[in-house]
Order: sequence, then C-alpha cells, then structure tokens
Amino acid sequence: MEIGMVFVVGAGTMGNGIAQVCAQKGISIVLNDISQDALDKAVKNINWSVSKFVDKGRLSESVETIMGRIQTSTGLDEARNADLVIEAVFEDLKVKQEIVKKLDEVVGDKTILASNTSAIPITEIASASTRSENFIGLHFFNPVPMMAAVEVIRGITTTDEAFQYGADFVRYIGKEPILVNRDIAGALICSPIWRRIGWWSRAWPLPRISTKACAWPLAVRWVLLRPQTWLAWRFSSWPIRAPMKRKKILAFTRPPS
Repeated sequence: MEIGMVFVVGAGTMGNGIAQVCAQKGISIVLNDISQDALDKAVKNINWSVSKFVDKGRLSESVETIMGRIQTSTGLDEARNADLVIEAVFEDLKVKQEIVKKLDEVVGDKTILASNTSAIPITEIASASTRSENFIGLHFFNPVPMMAAVEVIRGITTTDEAFQYGADFVRYIGKEPILVNRDIAGALICSPIWRRIGWWSRAWPLPRISTKACAWPLAVRWVLLRPQTWLAWRFSSWPIRAPMKRKKILAFTRPPS
C-alpha cells in the first residue's frame, strides 16, 4: 500500500494523535485547523510525545525526521493532494457536514474521506458529500499513539473498495482494524451493543476488543462490569481466531502546558 499524504482536519487531542501515528510510519501529514494557536499547541504536544517514544527506544528515527513530515494549515486547499482525508473535529453533525461539503469542492475523485466520530452514524455525515461511496469511519481511541485498535466503519453507501482501503490503512500504520459493517451511532465500542453479546462478536474475540481498544483487562471489563456477558462468552462455542496477546500499556500523561 502506498500513501502519499494524509490530511487531518482538527488539531485537538484526536487530530494530533492521528497525525503523530501517521508521521511515525513515514506518511506525510497536513494537520488542519481554523486556529493557528491550536495548530501550534498540537505541534508542541506531538513533539513532546514523539520525544518520549524516541527516549524509550520505541522509534528508530529521530524526532526531527518524524516532525519534518508534519505540516500545518488553516485552509483546506492542501487537501486536493491527499490520498486520505480524516475529519477529527468535535461531535457536532452540522459542523462535520459543513466541513465535508467544503472538502467535496477540493479533494480528488479517488480521495477517501473519513470521520473519526465516536457518536454519529457515518451515513449521516457522508450525506453531505456527493461522493458518499468513498466515505468511511475511522474511529481511533484515545490516546491514539497508545491504543492498538481502530474501528473501520462502513456507511450505507460505502463501497467495498473504500472499506478495504480503510482496513489496509489501519494495518499500514501498525494498528489492528475492527471491521464494523453495520452503521449505528457509536459504531461498536461506544454503542449500547458493547454491553451485550451481539452480531459483531464472531468477527472480533471479546478479550482482544477489551485489551486493544480499551486497554482494560478482560476481568475488569467483562467480569466486574458485565458478569453475565463473560459467562455467555466463556461457555459459548464461538471460535477464537487468534490467542489474545497481552500488551503492556504505558502510562500516558499530558505534556506540560
């Protein structure tokens, strides 16, 4: 898979986290926000976070090399050269749709549009676009550099090619995709379905969802909070595709202001 450039709209916590993980994997990034102050703060936070990874020996490249892949912009014109555009602004449908309409006038025909929403159905956001078939959900978890999973969400009109592109992109940046084929508010982890056994559990074993998406031990998430769910899974005959890998999640603290 070749990715020339990713354009991220929104320089908040999620936006700068997405920009960081892409830059760490060698992808050129344009981080966009209407506020230059927000962009300056985002770059400062990314630099701090990347420095921590380098100091711990988790990245082989220098801070300067990684940060050199990140550019900032207060306009949307640079999106015309992007292979993938990820919207990561706050959860307001009207704001997201307005951004999508503006992007529609700029991006190329083959550009994939994505939203990082955790609460709004992808189809509702994509309805503001004339190319909704190329619209997907890419729901990252906070803190983005630490969480191993990303939900890839299919809208009603999303093509197989766009959906596959999202899954391939997630793997490319070193994370594991949770493929969500049913477009509902909150997708999987943030929806009421998360509290019960459902159609999705055959595709992604429950322990892996809990560990990779939430960084909560299985016992805490499923025994203490929902004991009946744990028992239902424990005594079911559903196959587990791969053994759960226990990952040590590093403590994450915010950089000094």
